[in-house]
Amino acid sequence: MHFTYESPDSTDKANLCQGDVLFRTPQLIHLINQLHPYFAEAKYKAYMLLTQSCDLFRRNGRCKAPYLTLAVVRTVEDALRHELNALDETAITLDSESKTMCGHTFVSEKLKDRLTIAATSLFNNNLDGYFFLRADSEAFVGGDWCAFLRVTIPLRVEHYDLLLDAKRAQLRDVFQAKVGWLLGSNYARVATPDWTSSASGIEEQGRLLQGLVHKAHQWIPDKQMTKIRARLKADEVAETEASVRALLDDPSMRIRNRRQLILAAVSEAWPPGKQVDRNRFIGQLQNRPEFREAVASGK
Repeated sequence: MHFTYESPDSTDKANLCQGDVLFRTPQLIHLINQLHPYFAEAKYKAYMLLTQSCDLFRRNGRCKAPYLTLAVVRTVEDALRHELNALDETAITLDSESKTMCGHTFVSEKLKDRLTIAATSLFNNNLDGYFFLRADSEAFVGGDWCAFLRVTIPLRVEHYDLLLDAKRAQLRDVFQAKVGWLLGSNYARVATPDWTSSASGIEEQGRLLQGLVHKAHQWIPDKQMTKIRARLKADEVAETEASVRALLDDPSMRIRNRRQLILAAVSEAWPPGKQVDRNRFIGQLQNRPEFREAVASGK
């Protein structure tokens, strides 16, 4: 079971807690559809309870909170798409040009490291505005999901039992506190376990990054993206996935930097089994003044 969740045997079945994951029971969806119909759509995989646990605990059948606040839960792909949009908007402000094409199919390599950093923070629940929920059959979390902590739904306290019936997963105490910290404080970080605290966690996080970031988009050099846009405009061709792919296959559209040229030159001729010597040679060659001058237009 993923370390974020409380074990089923230790889950409080009589009270709601901050961070509880509430599933789309027919009763809950009927209620949300009556009050906030937009948030009843199928893209919302579940809901997370944001109200503090101390205000949710029932004494003599009542709790302190007059309202119960839920956050919507969507796929982690949706969360990363939002982050990529934000990174692209920043790039447009700085460079006056979008770093993505055809939605997010083609993305400038300039954004790759930034999105990787954001995704890593998200997976470890250190990214403001989100709480990552790892897929886990024991916790009844059916996919890699993410609570959008800024997108909330208020419900009156009289619906407490209906929400309790929809409760499927409970967070461990320290992660309940982490939800509270993400909601309200930027000054005192709650220390929670990270995936990178173990070798298996590093590998698992690496697989997520590969699938959700590195392989989810086609990353292309920024200069090549600019060149393709200029060509499409000059030829009066619409920016479609097919037209962009055709230009990506066009040798005249390719951008080569010094390292790429060196790798192409030595990859076939260098003897096998000499990787260290080969890498040292490549590093020395690409820094030679003569080579820098010869390929100055490449980067």
